[in-house]
Amino acid sequence: MGMGFALDDFGTVHSSLTYLSRSPIDVLRIDQSFIHDMLVDKCDMRIVQGIIVLARNLR
Repeated sequence: MGMGFALDDFGTVHSSLTYLSRSPIDVLRIDQSFIHDMLVDKCDMRIVQGIIVLARNLR
């Protein structure tokens, strides 16, 4: 059908790892609260890196 599925604001309270493991997600948009300070806040950077690694491993 040419349609894709995007999960927006991943990492917020209403998101769940179930979505990643059960849905054919094409795009994963990480919540801006993590992205905004990730270059100065090591904890935010680790969260962003962890989400990216998790998403890649789940393909």
